[in-house]
Order: sequence, then structure tokens, then C-alpha cells
Amino acid sequence: MSEEADNSYMAMLNNPVINPGPAAPKPLEKAKVNSRLKPSSGPMVQEAKTRLTSISKDVYLSSESDEPFEWINTTTENKELPKTVDELIALGLVDEEEQGSQVRFKTLEEFLKGEEYKEILSAFEELGGGQVYLVGEESITVLILSLVGENAIVGLKSLLVQT
Repeated sequence: MSEEADNSYMAMLNNPVINPGPAAPKPLEKAKVNSRLKPSSGPMVQEAKTRLTSISKDVYLSSESDEPFEWINTTTENKELPKTVDELIALGLVDEEEQGSQVRFKTLEEFLKGEEYKEILSAFEELGGGQVYLVGEESITVLILSLVGENAIVGLKSLLVQT
């Protein structure tokens, strides 16, 4: 090729109308993070996290959306699990949109009945027990919580969708 052909070819490649180049990167959306949630740490919390996340990895709550479980924990000054939606909100365990929602309680045995939940039930029993919270009506936030150590609430969170 001649030098003129090379220059024409390069001009075409560098022409922003013909070859606009890569698209500008889109700004990343910030994940919605509950600022009230103050994750706890320590060997007991880490051990609970390792155990609960590994056994719940391929387990889903059967509903219209089949949601997976996710690990959740927070620091608390109370020596007992929360009893109201307001307490759950204050600890950052549910979003403020749940204000005024009803909370229903179930025992671990009532809620984790199926064979697929056997290991999760066993893990919570090893942690010293726990409580199941159902917050909301059609889109129900499910929390399975246990107290660990002096000041940590650990557990699993999921969503049940029932219309």
C-alpha cells in the first residue's frame, strides 16, 4: 500500500463519525446499603458466617421468586433478640420502608420444616437457637436470627413473595 492509502485508512479509523470508539462508561449505581447496620466481628461471628453461608448457598425459600438466603449480622447492646419492627429497623436488619408493617414470629422448627432446611436448622440449634421473623404482607422479608456472644445478632435473610 502506498503512503497515501495508509493515511486515508488511518484517517478513516480516527474519524469519530465513522468509528466512534468505546462508549463512555456508565456510572456505577451505588448499592443500597442500610447505614444503621453495624456488622459485628469476632471469632464466633466469623464461625457462624462460615457455617451458615456454606450450608445455605444452594438453598432457596420456595415462593413466587425462589430467593436465596443471604448472611446478615449486626451489633446489639441488648441481651435478647428484637421483638418489634421498630427494633429491627433500628438495628438495620430491615429497611425503613417496613415501618408500620406487621411482624409475625415462628419458631425455627415451624419455619424450617422441609428436608432441604435440615442443615440450617441444625446450625441454628448449634448457635443456641434463634427466631424467625416474617415482616410484611405480599413481599415478606424473612429473617432467621440468633444471638452470638455478648453483642452480636447473626443470621440469614431472604424474601418470600406471595401475591
